[in-house]
Amino acid sequence: MESMWQWHGQGGAWAVAGLALLFALGFAVLAVWAALPFAVFGVKRLLRELLAAERDTGRQLEELRRAVARLADREPPGDGPV
Repeated sequence: MESMWQWHGQGGAWAVAGLALLFALGFAVLAVWAALPFAVFGVKRLLRELLAAERDTGRQLEELRRAVARLADREPPGDGPV
């Protein structure tokens, strides 16, 4: 009786190499699948921090715009009548 690694005596080494490749690819897909939730939750936290920073920047820019508008509405200082 032949072993399961000898398929009719032809291409035995190629068959083992093909099975090893399939096993390696399957293991890689399994590892990525297992790591995916951690990556998603990590990215969500970073996105929340970026959104908070963007809101803060927008608030600061609005304050700056209002300050510039107030300064533009004032009379420029002069030396008095000439």
